[in-house]
Amino acid sequence: MPLLVEGVGSTRLGLARLPKKLGYFEELEVKIEKLEESMHQKVQELKDRLVKNETKVERSDVNDDKGNCGGSDSEEQKEIDARRSNMIIYRAQEIDSESVEDRKSRDALFVHELCNGVLQFPL
Repeated sequence: MPLLVEGVGSTRLGLARLPKKLGYFEELEVKIEKLEESMHQKVQELKDRLVKNETKVERSDVNDDKGNCGGSDSEEQKEIDARRSNMIIYRAQEIDSESVEDRKSRDALFVHELCNGVLQFPL
């Protein structure tokens, strides 16, 4: 880059580059305007999708409020509600008893020991 010396020559050099730099800034301005337009379109699309999903949720809530008329759906919902508070513990020791009562009591004892001893959460 040549050294600019104050005087007539330096002004000419500075002015010669000015249109080039103005063109660059104009290009940047056009790019920024295009990006803003694109961003506004994306925001509008997201707003439209949000309104659409809110409508679906409202319709779903209305359907849930009406209740299920079918027997199998209500039975399935009862099962889901009954299992909602179930806890799954992996790698717990199992006993090889055929009796369901023995397995349930062993599982209850394991959970009780886990909560009291390990987690120090008294039941």
